[in-house]
Amino acid sequence: YGNAKPSQDQSHLPVREQYTAEGHSVRACYLYSAMADLAKEFVDEKLLKACEKLFVNISEKRMYITGGIGQSSVGEAFTIDYDLPNKTAYAETCAAISLAMFAHRMLSIQADSVYADTIERVLYNGMLSGLSLDGRSFFYENPLEIDPYLKNKNASIREEHRPHFPITQRVEVFSCSCCPPNVNRFLAYIGDYIYSKDQETYFVHQFIQSEVQDGSIRIVQTTDYPNNGKVTIKTHNIEKLAIRIPGWCTDYTINADYTLKNGYAYLSNITGDIEVYFNMEPTLIQASPFVQENCGRVALQNGPIIYCLEEVDNGKYLRNIFLKENFNPTVAYDSYFGTNIITADGYRQSYTGHLYSPWKNKADKVRLKFIPYFSFANRGESEMIVWIKI
Repeated sequence: YGNAKPSQDQSHLPVREQYTAEGHSVRACYLYSAMADLAKEFVDEKLLKACEKLFVNISEKRMYITGGIGQSSVGEAFTIDYDLPNKTAYAETCAAISLAMFAHRMLSIQADSVYADTIERVLYNGMLSGLSLDGRSFFYENPLEIDPYLKNKNASIREEHRPHFPITQRVEVFSCSCCPPNVNRFLAYIGDYIYSKDQETYFVHQFIQSEVQDGSIRIVQTTDYPNNGKVTIKTHNIEKLAIRIPGWCTDYTINADYTLKNGYAYLSNITGDIEVYFNMEPTLIQASPFVQENCGRVALQNGPIIYCLEEVDNGKYLRNIFLKENFNPTVAYDSYFGTNIITADGYRQSYTGHLYSPWKNKADKVRLKFIPYFSFANRGESEMIVWIKI
């Protein structure tokens, strides 16, 4: 990267003194994954402390709501705290995967749902958006807003000097094809992210229909998650089981006694099937006011899935749309997307046709169609937006 600083390749400080995520985001989380492995293997408390601080810095200050990381196309890098631009978000598919890998290592050290929640956020949003619905084409970058008209910006300037905006349609082959095989690798190893065990307890981290056999131990999980929150877990020869309570869920039931610790429900003396129900309701999410890009805006989430609007469903000028608190959402399964879509009440601010005119408190009520963020840009070039005015 030419005259890049040492922080670009994470060589600016000894690893035990690195507390903020810097430089190339994919390489950074690969490094942090290795640091976590070594901290666990050699019981290195100082190295573990650095890993914990790095994870907090990323997840609380430098991560998109989709689990994307690496805000800038310049160096494919982290920038500064709370700098999370939407239209120019780099959020490389490989970077989201590398964050899940880092979170997975941290989860193996301490069973804390914050790590599994981050893996889930990546899995259903910022990684999955890198793959088209037909599985044939890919995104290297995953923006949170698209305006196709911007590709004509500064048309009189040579292309290499124009502002960078992510492509608006997935392609089958990249000149740097790291993301497609990385997606394949991640999906092939998804079983490693669902369950784990320590000396006493088996853990259920992710809710995916699956079966695991460990000697005489057996766990069978039946669920249609994330389309609904019902999970049935059958066990054989298990004395202690811990089930993650997703961070997005505030209303849940388990048909057994449990104790709660670090976001996990711990069960013992298990008899019969375990029935878990996580109540899913469309929820408007706000960002920290430090993320100035999203002030006065909300994102729509249902279960672990982040939603967006596309022009193909809702017409042009998506930034002219706003929501109110009572947005009357309806959730319905859609076979094209393979999961739920949401329709909701919204409003379009009135427009006089002039470049500038006195503001009037007048808007037209419209019924909006929200689709899962991971499925954007599958139906032709279209405006897209995650963060909506409210």
